[in-house]
Amino acid sequence: MLTYLDIPFKDTTFDMQKDWPTVKPSLPFGQGPVLVIDKTVKLAQTPAILHFLAKEHGLEPEGNLNQAFAEMFALQCPDAILTLQPWMITIMHNEGEEKITEAFNNIAVPKFRDSFANYFEVQLKKNGSGYLVGDKLSWVDFVAASLCDLMQFRGKSSALDEYPNLKAHLEKLYSHPKLVEAVKKEHSYPL
Repeated sequence: MLTYLDIPFKDTTFDMQKDWPTVKPSLPFGQGPVLVIDKTVKLAQTPAILHFLAKEHGLEPEGNLNQAFAEMFALQCPDAILTLQPWMITIMHNEGEEKITEAFNNIAVPKFRDSFANYFEVQLKKNGSGYLVGDKLSWVDFVAASLCDLMQFRGKSSALDEYPNLKAHLEKLYSHPKLVEAVKKEHSYPL
């Protein structure tokens, strides 16, 4: 979202095995990502970071009800990601393609469907604008696209084929000229 907004930033990554024990205690809740503001303020939790940036830079939906719907859908994403953890752990522990694929097909795909895809597909269809809430791009679109990308790219699959609105939403956002290179860079990082 920072790239889309043309906000300069420093993207700091670290090695989970080597650096994590040192970095973890310095982070709010001992987890990332973290947005560091003016080298002093650390803001954690992806929905909070994106919501803050949206308020600061005009990517909030119009009206209180639309803002509440955006928050509702954004907060469902971390819940959905939690259901995918058994599959994600097979990737992080490099448990081999067969075990990763089995976990993807037997755990990730059904959990993604039941905790995320069915609801978001209906919302995109109901809204009719190509965005989750309102008639223009908002911060919640970035949250949802990130989860769809996790399934599509890390799952090396056609996980979104059953969900044409979700697939179109991801393609619309991630093919934006400002985001193409940022998405490639994101895909180069380990999970």
